[in-house]
Amino acid sequence: MSLSESFLATFHRNHAGLTAQVFDALPWQDGTGRSWSSSYDWLVDACRDTALPTGPGLDLACGDGLLLARLLADPARVARPWMGVDLSPDELCAARQRLGTDTPLLRARAQALPLADASLAAVVSHLALMLMDDADAVVAELARVLRPGGLLAGVVGARAEPSPAFAAYLELLGQQPRSAHWQALRFGDRRWHDEAGLQALLAPHFGDLVCTRLTREERLRPDALWQWCLGMYDLHLLPPETLPGLRADFLRRCQPLTDAEGTVFHRQALLAFSARRR
Repeated sequence: MSLSESFLATFHRNHAGLTAQVFDALPWQDGTGRSWSSSYDWLVDACRDTALPTGPGLDLACGDGLLLARLLADPARVARPWMGVDLSPDELCAARQRLGTDTPLLRARAQALPLADASLAAVVSHLALMLMDDADAVVAELARVLRPGGLLAGVVGARAEPSPAFAAYLELLGQQPRSAHWQALRFGDRRWHDEAGLQALLAPHFGDLVCTRLTREERLRPDALWQWCLGMYDLHLLPPETLPGLRADFLRRCQPLTDAEGTVFHRQALLAFSARRR
C-alpha cells in the first residue's frame, strides 16, 4: 500500500461516510444555469444514456454506497446491474449496511480491478480519481474493463480562484508542518483538474470527452466554513494538537471579511466529465 493509500485508509477508517455527508444535498450549477441537487446527481444523469452498451456498471471508489443507492433508485435509469469497488473495508461495510446484500461490493485498487476484460458498460467515480496513484495505470485499467462505447463519467476537483476567506485558510494551512509520517505524501495527478489535462490523460483510450464545470456560491459563518474544511483531507495531515490554534487563527483572519450578518463568501468548483471507450 502506498503512502497516499495508507493515509486514505486511515482517514476512511476514522470517518467512513464523511464524503457523502459533506457533498450530499449540496446544489451545483453549470455555466448555462442548469442545476443539480448534488454532484452525485450529475453522475446519475450521465448514466441515463440509452446509447450505452448493455452490461453492468461500476462505481469506482464507491465509499458508503450513496451514489450506488441513487443509481439503483433512479426511476429514469437504464436497467442494468451495478457494483461497487473501494479500497476501504470500513467504507464497504457502510455501503453494505446501506445497500443490503444484492449489490456486489469488492475491495480492490483501481489499478488492478478483479474484473474481466470488456465486462462493463459504465464506470462512474465521485471525487476519487484525482487522488489515485499512477493515473495512467488507472485510465488503462478502466479502458480494459469497459466495453467499446462504454461510459467513463467522473466528478473531480477543479482549479478555482479561492474566495478571500478560503484564501486565508489556504495561507494558514501552508504555514503548518504536516505530521512526520505524512511529510512526503502527494495525492494523485494534476491532469484530472482541467479539461486540457483530462484530454491528454484519457486520449490513449477514450474519445468524445465532454467537460462540465460545476460551481456553487454561498455565505457561511466562519466556524461553519472551518467545519467544512474539516471534511476535507488537508487538516488531517497535520498534528492534531495544532488544530485548535489553527482554527483560532482562521477565525481571526475572517473577522474583517464578514458582512453585517457575520458571514463570509465561499466559492466551490468541481469538474464533471464523461468520455467513451474507443
